[in-house]
Amino acid sequence: MSPLGERTAESHHDVMNDLGYDSVAIVELALVLETEFELQPIDDEQAFDVVTVGDVEQLVRRLSGAGA
Repeated sequence: MSPLGERTAESHHDVMNDLGYDSVAIVELALVLETEFELQPIDDEQAFDVVTVGDVEQLVRRLSGAGA
């Protein structure tokens, strides 16, 4: 769920503008992704390069070794 209460998100949704994430929520999202997908730590640069939900999907695939 997004900070704005959205329960669904599409790949094209902007995580900040459409879903209401701020910088703190982006860091929290990175921590949740690390835990849920057993990823290596996501650094700040990787976390803040995320613009859309699709970018989040690609980041998880890349860090999990599942390809892009």
